[in-house]
Amino acid sequence: MVKYYLDKQYRDNMYNDTFYSYEAGAYDDMYFKTTEEAQKYALDNQYRLEENEKLIICEFDFQQKIKLLLDNGSITSRESLIDFAKEKIDNDDLFLAIHILQAIQENDTEYYIYDYCMGTLETPSSIESENDIEYLIQDIMEG
Repeated sequence: MVKYYLDKQYRDNMYNDTFYSYEAGAYDDMYFKTTEEAQKYALDNQYRLEENEKLIICEFDFQQKIKLLLDNGSITSRESLIDFAKEKIDNDDLFLAIHILQAIQENDTEYYIYDYCMGTLETPSSIESENDIEYLIQDIMEG
């Protein structure tokens, strides 16, 4: 299970003890199962840092995993599914629209696992906990 990532930060010029992240997300898009793996990668890549930069090990929380999966296209939001259903209604593809809306009604949550290419062959499944998405995180990590 992926639990850690590296965050590249830079030192504030005015406040030397203050560091800020360059971006939200993992440095080099690398994810790690253990802190030891993250530390080794950080040490091996220190040469790429400027004098006022550092790498810190961060632990993923549920919302960060959700963001990673949304950015990757592995999951979708309730809002996106509803927009998709509206588009299908506008295109007279009512069977698919009903299929999507029934799935939302049965398991109303904020995020779903659904492959839009599958149409009615797949039903959107709600994401309730980290256990629902661990295999998707693993797929991203293995690449």
